[in-house]
Amino acid sequence: MASCWAIIFLVCAAVPPTGQDESGTRAYYKAVGSQRAGKFKQALDALDALAREHPEDRFADDALFRGAQICEQDLLDLDCALKRYKKIIDSYQRSRLLIRARKRYKYLSENRSCGDKLLLEFEKIIRTTPLSDPQRTKAGMSGMQKILRDHPTFPQRKRAEYWLAEADFHLDHEKKAIERLNKLTRAGGEWSVRAKLRLADLWMARREYAKALREYEDLGKSTLGLAKRARLFLWEKRSAMFGLLTYVLLLMALSLWIIRADKGTGKLWPMPQEFTFLLPLGLLIVMMAISASRLLWMPISIIVFAGLFSLYLSGAAFRAKAPGIKSIVVFSLLGLGGCFGLVFFVLYHFQLLSSVVHTWIFGVNG
Repeated sequence: MASCWAIIFLVCAAVPPTGQDESGTRAYYKAVGSQRAGKFKQALDALDALAREHPEDRFADDALFRGAQICEQDLLDLDCALKRYKKIIDSYQRSRLLIRARKRYKYLSENRSCGDKLLLEFEKIIRTTPLSDPQRTKAGMSGMQKILRDHPTFPQRKRAEYWLAEADFHLDHEKKAIERLNKLTRAGGEWSVRAKLRLADLWMARREYAKALREYEDLGKSTLGLAKRARLFLWEKRSAMFGLLTYVLLLMALSLWIIRADKGTGKLWPMPQEFTFLLPLGLLIVMMAISASRLLWMPISIIVFAGLFSLYLSGAAFRAKAPGIKSIVVFSLLGLGGCFGLVFFVLYHFQLLSSVVHTWIFGVNG
């Protein structure tokens, strides 16, 4: 019995007083409401009061951090922000915000040589401009370009150029963004590396894998995995083009065989019986594909009708002139290569290759 009372006592002792906890929560969210209403000084005073009067409250470190953000982004007061970040660093060693506070304190302290107001204006543009909003993005770009124009030696110039490149991407000014990134890659330092990575990712998205591979290889060991992936995609792209070329060669070889045999006498019509028999089957396969999948019906249609066209030419060619054993072997190998090459190319073109290979190896639910 005594042990039960001891356990109950320990549990009760571990639970904080609910009145104080609810009071801190209400005070914190009331201050957040003031901030959202644009009453920044009132919000800052309320957050400071919470951190000062209830330093053990679970919202005390949040109050200091949000207060620092208000100082930094809304009041443009750098000393005010640094003071609160320092308080978190010194007094809340187990806070989940400790690492972020350290980073902001270090960054702001090291870059204030250009002037507190200028640095915070720069940070405000980066932190409060939603690149998904074209109008606000244009306004942010205008402010950023003014900073760079008025302050040629601005210490965060490379970061500003990178941000401008991202803004250009979001405004569909891709050519201008690429020019900015290319210029930045030659500047050296951290933002040069980031620019190279951004360019490499862009080339990957545009399926220009050779360019992406060069950028990844320039970055060295840190991007070996990405370089390997780009190399694989480059091999797939070249293999797909080779597959299409093989199919075109098959059609050319069959056409030349007909021309050589017929001397232009028009033996391509009527259709060979094999083709006439398979045409309804091909249409049935396409109709089934359309009803089954919006994604797959088009590549299936291309493969089916390209295959039927190959059969049509093959039938016409062999009807025009009976082939010898050597010709049968050559056309069989070329036909297999052409058909597999076409399938590979179509799957690659519709970005289905990886999905098909994965399903083939691991099954539908793999």
